[in-house]
Amino acid sequence: MLSAGCICVGQRSNWKRILKAKTMSSTDTSDPAQARTAASAAPVSNFTFAALSTAMGAIVLIASEIWLAALATIWAADGVLGLSVTGDIILAAILLPLAIWATWMTVKLAINAEMDPDNAG
Repeated sequence: MLSAGCICVGQRSNWKRILKAKTMSSTDTSDPAQARTAASAAPVSNFTFAALSTAMGAIVLIASEIWLAALATIWAADGVLGLSVTGDIILAAILLPLAIWATWMTVKLAINAEMDPDNAG
């Protein structure tokens, strides 16, 4: 899924054709068949620099909250329960895979949200 986004970023020669097809389909109402053909010929991708920076901002913000919550949970459990180093390692082994999964899902969902055509703007 991420590799498809990277491929779209590398296709710079198609941007003019995509932009022209998008504007023709939205502004030219004199010939609907031609507008439909032009719009269907060029897939519109919203993966631009603005979309990438928006996704990265959301990823950094939410991932930092995820990791701070995971570390704060380990610190609080250690303080309340008086865990030794072994207890800290066991608690980290339980919580850190959850934090990794939550971070991965955040990355995946943020990129999908920015590539969604309904989110164009």
